[in-house]
Amino acid sequence: MDERLLPVLEAFDPDHILLFKASAQEHEAIRPGTLNIQGNDGKPLTGSAREKAIRDAPPQGLHDPAGGTAREFLVEWLTPFIRLADQGKKLQLHTSITSTGSSGLTVMPELTFTTPHVAVPRTWHGDVALQVGSIIGFRHDGAEGTPQKVADDALLRFGLQGELGDVPTADLWCGTPGEELRRRSQLLDAAVRGVRAGLSDDMGAIVIGDAAEDFSLAMAYRLLLGRGLWVSNQMLDSDSVRKTGVVPVARQWLEDAHEEVGRIPCVSVSMSYTDLEAVAQRIDGDVFRLVPASEDREHLAPGEWPDLRRGLVRKVISEGVGESRSVPVERHDDGTLTMLTPFTPPAPQQSRLNDRAYWYVDIQFHGSIMPTGRGLVDEALKTSKHVDMVRSGADGLSVVTASYGFVPAGAVESAKLSHPTLITLGVRSWVGAMAQQRGLGVRYSQAGRAVQLVARRLGSRRAVIDLIAGDFQRILLKYADDQTSNEERSRRVGAEPGETSGAVVLGLNPYLTFDAMINSTVGGQSSNAAEPLRENLDALQSVGLARMGLILGCDDCGRPSFYGIDDLGQRFRCPLCAADNNLSAARWKKPHAEPVWFYDLHTALRQIASQRGDLPIRAAARLSEPSPNAYGDCSEVEFIRDGSSIAEIDLVAHVGGKVAVVEAKAGATFGNGKARRRQVNKIATVARTVRAERVILATDQTEWPAADTEELERALDYTFKGVPSPVVELMVGL
Repeated sequence: MDERLLPVLEAFDPDHILLFKASAQEHEAIRPGTLNIQGNDGKPLTGSAREKAIRDAPPQGLHDPAGGTAREFLVEWLTPFIRLADQGKKLQLHTSITSTGSSGLTVMPELTFTTPHVAVPRTWHGDVALQVGSIIGFRHDGAEGTPQKVADDALLRFGLQGELGDVPTADLWCGTPGEELRRRSQLLDAAVRGVRAGLSDDMGAIVIGDAAEDFSLAMAYRLLLGRGLWVSNQMLDSDSVRKTGVVPVARQWLEDAHEEVGRIPCVSVSMSYTDLEAVAQRIDGDVFRLVPASEDREHLAPGEWPDLRRGLVRKVISEGVGESRSVPVERHDDGTLTMLTPFTPPAPQQSRLNDRAYWYVDIQFHGSIMPTGRGLVDEALKTSKHVDMVRSGADGLSVVTASYGFVPAGAVESAKLSHPTLITLGVRSWVGAMAQQRGLGVRYSQAGRAVQLVARRLGSRRAVIDLIAGDFQRILLKYADDQTSNEERSRRVGAEPGETSGAVVLGLNPYLTFDAMINSTVGGQSSNAAEPLRENLDALQSVGLARMGLILGCDDCGRPSFYGIDDLGQRFRCPLCAADNNLSAARWKKPHAEPVWFYDLHTALRQIASQRGDLPIRAAARLSEPSPNAYGDCSEVEFIRDGSSIAEIDLVAHVGGKVAVVEAKAGATFGNGKARRRQVNKIATVARTVRAERVILATDQTEWPAADTEELERALDYTFKGVPSPVVELMVGL
């Protein structure tokens, strides 16, 4: 399977992943001559003996170890309904299906198709018939015999544009042709309707190529975005199909894209960019335009793969779509939401499901910041561990309404339903759940604990981001541990040596006056920074993150110390030698003037400054800027195995439906040789654990060495082998 199909499968978001086990007859029809059948002597059968063996083979599906391996991989990568066995192994509700078996899934009632409709006869062959039949439905030939095949160009226009035009209707109709045109696919979907979630610039795609993946991709884009055209070489080689079938469809779609300011890219799994560009130009050259195209979107050309994170069409049971429910929840510090009472799923009043059926319900928590999908097991999403079936779907949490607990005989319908108590995780809890699936633990690093302390005092992580994203960051950095002398420090903050109006360093800890803080901001004393700075200091002091006080010398030991305003009195005690002192002019720097107020910051804020913990926070501010309310993250976490840290990352963020891991450094370098390889391997391990789509290198510098990014890309490609690897991005000038 081409890894480029994985994002499409993630967007489709399957509830179950089933392996189709073809019978011998079906296998021969799909892949003629590839089935190895041996006689009693162990030699492969050929000719009529092989044909007879296939004809006489039982209808059961054949063992398919390669297909089983592919399915197991998809189960791990996607997020179908699964159950957790005692040994920790994932067990799927349903694993395979055959053309004669139901696989344990609910079987729809027998459909008779008495309503007249159109469908493609199964006896019609060719790429156009395959594509149109996959769109409108197939049918068996009736008693009247095989219908005459419709011209491929007319059939393609009907299948993709919906108009019969010059198609001989009698050859497509099942039953007596009527005034209302119905497709067989519409009859199958009579109980459901399509719902589009959000808006997208991508309106569909034209997929070119002969590979099975090309055909599958076109059908997927049609299902998810509303438009998808498959163009094979067989269709290109036919002038009539290309010029009067493919071109009219392409022209109409390009005009629609131009009017709606969208795009219809041309893509391919099997073709190189050069070949794809040549085919696109060939088709575009056949498009008749009264007025020459003035914009690129009016031309058919290779483009980026459609973005499948929004604007997708979902098929749902018509009843209850968009229904709101009020359920009491508890909100935790990291954004985790836990229901306090069980959830009662809605029950459709009318459906075509028989009385043995149960439906699935998608539930969205208002305010949820949890990344969706990514193979997260259901144990993390509910409080009832072994009763209810839940999964993390693309549109929230999906719940199986059938109860897996005890249901007494004769129970009413509501008693047969699941009543789960659901959880949607904050990013920190989600990272922990993802790591646990890979045998790892997660904990905050020392820097992470400092950030958490500040967030708790300020009331939220958002408050920390807003504080450090502004001018206060410049002030915060002045409180970093420093080995320089007091005079050097004073010069750095804009005061003359010896002036207490600037800064004082006691041990390694700087203390600044209000004026020194103002001088640290952009614009200094000439700016309007005084009022917002005063507001920040008041807010920090109110929650114990900052203190105002004096720097006083001890009459006994002679050493200066900072005394918070709560510690001051007419007599005060030296914290260094425990001597009692009188508060007099001799105790401060300039005895002939009034004492100057200094400000101390909490140890957690000083630690953030000293370890440059401001950089991940400023990176978070930049990432969350487009949509702060739909953003979630956790910073400074370690991944541990057997109690030992194996990797640390500065930031894991969920932004725009994607997971990003951020490594932030003031020096913008991983070092050389082994140090660089060790660092990039740790980042790759974290990215694979949380299934990240983005890896961001952030710095306050203007660039990051290319050698680091190249080594990181190699490590990611190796770690994500067989699946799409994250994109490496740079974030500079923090």
